[in-house]
Amino acid sequence: MTMRLQLSGVLDFESVPSVWKDMVHSLSEASAIQLDLSAVTHCNSAALALLVAIVQEAGKHHQSVFMAHVPARLMEIAAACGIREWIEDMSP
Repeated sequence: MTMRLQLSGVLDFESVPSVWKDMVHSLSEASAIQLDLSAVTHCNSAALALLVAIVQEAGKHHQSVFMAHVPARLMEIAAACGIREWIEDMSP
C-alpha cells in the first residue's frame, strides 16, 4: 500500500519539527510513500532536512519514496547542497 502525504503551507525551522513529529510514526505503515508538495507555500533548508529524514526513515523499512511537485525554491536549496539529482530521482 502506498501512503500519500500532502505537505502544505510553510515548511521552515518553526514548523518542520511538529510536522515530523506528527508523521514519523505512521511512515512504517506503508510499502511506499508518495509526497505531494504542491501546497507548500514557503520553505527553507528545514524542509530539505525533513525530506532527507523521511527518506532515511523509509529506508529503515525498505520503502520507496516518490516526490511530486517539489517547489523550485526547494530544488535550489537541494542544488546548493549537492543533492538536486537525488531529489530528481524520486520525482516522476
